[in-house]
Amino acid sequence: MGRDHPESPYGIFYFSANVNEGDEIFVKVNGIPITKIERNGTAFAYVSLLDIIEIDATNALGSYEVNIEAEPTHYLPHGYSKSIQVQGKLYRLPPLYKK
Repeated sequence: MGRDHPESPYGIFYFSANVNEGDEIFVKVNGIPITKIERNGTAFAYVSLLDIIEIDATNALGSYEVNIEAEPTHYLPHGYSKSIQVQGKLYRLPPLYKK
């Protein structure tokens, strides 16, 4: 007999940028630092539909293109893909839900 499992309210989001030595870029979810974007690596975070995603580049002197992608979920059926240019400040991404 099969058992139905509810879908997770979270999706996996991936963040990447070519960060120079000495600069730091953090991913925050609801104001809480979750992960650091490393040079030549991919950071990830679990994000729900109602979470607020921020890219904290306040400790980065350089200018960076941060690439953000997500696997398809029930609330993002086609996934999510966005690139933003960051330098020296906090960036808040628009909400994932539609008003």
